[in-house]
Amino acid sequence: HKKRYIGAKSNGQVYQWSKWIKDRDVFRVFRLPGNQIALYSISTKRYLNTQSNNRTGLSGSRGNYTHLPKQWTWERYEIEEIGGGQIGLRSIIHNKYVRAHNNYSVDSSAKRARHEKMPGGWAWEKLTPIEVKKNGTKWAYTNPSEIRPSPIGVVFYEHCDYQGKASRDIRRARDLTLTTMYNK
Repeated sequence: HKKRYIGAKSNGQVYQWSKWIKDRDVFRVFRLPGNQIALYSISTKRYLNTQSNNRTGLSGSRGNYTHLPKQWTWERYEIEEIGGGQIGLRSIIHNKYVRAHNNYSVDSSAKRARHEKMPGGWAWEKLTPIEVKKNGTKWAYTNPSEIRPSPIGVVFYEHCDYQGKASRDIRRARDLTLTTMYNK
């Protein structure tokens, strides 16, 4: 796997970009009840979603990250702790994980029963969230000690209160946090 961040295109596609974080790679985390989040692209103003056809893409445009309609179910994810700072993003409605292929495409896994954890041999579904903040015109890591060289990732949101490992960070994230994720 070459290290690349998961990003959003204005046409609604999601795929892995270069190792340099740009606005297109940053998602704002919107906390939902329980262990659920929605990820809002700061550049496209759309939510990451997992569709019924195994595609991972973007929702229709929303003016603000708090404008997630209650009836939108494809945009809701549960965080599954994997260990080693990694998480799985499981679609609540489809019971599939967001997956970052080694060919730089992003889609979703096969369906897993609600009680089943992610299989140990799955690698593309294991993501590492990275907290980032804007430093002038560039994005900087907030928690550089957790970054291994040349990450593949998804940037999530700007966080005002970093509280530990990346995987815990997503669980405890407040709204207004910006981050990215990558696949090792």
